[in-house]
Amino acid sequence: MVFEWTEAFDKERKVSTKCIHYEKAGVLFNGACILSFEGANQRLWGEGGKQQAADCFQVNILSI
Repeated sequence: MVFEWTEAFDKERKVSTKCIHYEKAGVLFNGACILSFEGANQRLWGEGGKQQAADCFQVNILSI
């Protein structure tokens, strides 16, 4: 199986690899980015806001 994608900053350049670990690392990185963004955008002074933010930053991304 070959994984292909287009470079983010050079739309004309296509890259491909047969390494599933590279694809897995990319998926885990993107999942961590989403959780970090969600945690950073919590209302910290609202009811339970700090706890919700802490929960987002403490998620074990491998268990999702």
